[in-house]
Amino acid sequence: MLSGSIPWCRDLLSICEMVVQNVQGKGAGYGQQKWNGNMKAVLLSLVAGLFLLSGAQAAEPVALHVAVTGGEPGKGQMIIALFATKKDYMKNAVAEATVPVDESAAASYSFEGLAPGDLAISVIYDEDNDGKLDTGFMGIPKEKFGFSNNAKGTMGPPSFKKARFDLVGPEQQVEISLSSAR
Repeated sequence: MLSGSIPWCRDLLSICEMVVQNVQGKGAGYGQQKWNGNMKAVLLSLVAGLFLLSGAQAAEPVALHVAVTGGEPGKGQMIIALFATKKDYMKNAVAEATVPVDESAAASYSFEGLAPGDLAISVIYDEDNDGKLDTGFMGIPKEKFGFSNNAKGTMGPPSFKKARFDLVGPEQQVEISLSSAR
């Protein structure tokens, strides 16, 4: 059953069968005494490897649909960024999209082919289409912004832990409501 679903298992099972035959004294005969001493360890290693590798199949890619509300109808764009680790959070996005705001004051985008796991999303409502978050005195944002889990920060963006969610497949929807620092 296992060998049909994973092609290389058939070869590994054949090797295991040959090892068992050698350990039981039914093998080809050359060097058999030498083989019997270490073959139990080799057999156990091969069988353990078979079980470990059979569960290590590649995860299916996930489609993430992000919907953002709270902009001005037909004005500006949303810059949506995805972050996979605390280290890269708010620095190095694994994916990014810029989407115009529609007449219902919302924007949405679908990221395809993402790996399952931890993610956090940040959104900047770029009202003036200059491609960045405009800030004022002491770096306080003049434009709206949002985060996954609608997380809020104190004196800055929320932590990765607050914005983090588990991306699971095959599809997932995240809704973000914009807020402002004003």
